[in-house]
Amino acid sequence: AFERYDVVLVEAAPSGASPASELDSADGILESWNDEDPEPGFEEMIITLGFNYESLVEGRACDWGERRVLHLDGEVTTCPTIKSVGYSTWAPAFLAGVAAMEVSTTKRAAAIGGLPIPPVEAFIDGFAAGVAHAGGTVDEVVYFSPSDDGFANPDLAEERARALYADDVDVIFPVAGSSGLGVIEAAKAFDARYVVGVDADQSYLGRGVVIGSVRK
Repeated sequence: AFERYDVVLVEAAPSGASPASELDSADGILESWNDEDPEPGFEEMIITLGFNYESLVEGRACDWGERRVLHLDGEVTTCPTIKSVGYSTWAPAFLAGVAAMEVSTTKRAAAIGGLPIPPVEAFIDGFAAGVAHAGGTVDEVVYFSPSDDGFANPDLAEERARALYADDVDVIFPVAGSSGLGVIEAAKAFDARYVVGVDADQSYLGRGVVIGSVRK
């Protein structure tokens, strides 16, 4: 798009001490953008990135004026001027489960999720199915509570992961945003303990520990 069109990009990153306050911040940003008149001569598009913003986009319905909206990582059908892109994560997570059992000696795995919401559950369900297909078991699925800020709490994730690794679970799949960094650090403290990364290639965070990553 930058090569073909005269594009001006304005970026914003919502912030907050909790998921709820981050959503409030994002809603305020969208409100401020929508209250501004479009620049003369420009067609404006608002792009939202992340399944946690799906509710904000849906909630506004068609209240976007002449602007178009592109929502990535979700499915929004409330308005014809909104297009959304969803990602199929069950199948690649299934393959990750099979791969996990290739390195596992105990044939025991676990998963850690930021919150029990559909996008996270799709990852974990696919991983568990792959592990089972390869002859292993997912002994435990740990979900953080909203008050634990499950997508940004690496210390808590490391604590949970250390307990699982000490109990002979040898592969953990964290679907928990930056909390997954704690799982990688926990794996480094043990011999023959592994992690499956998520969303992006995380191998550089733990060579020999991160066996692969489920990318969108």
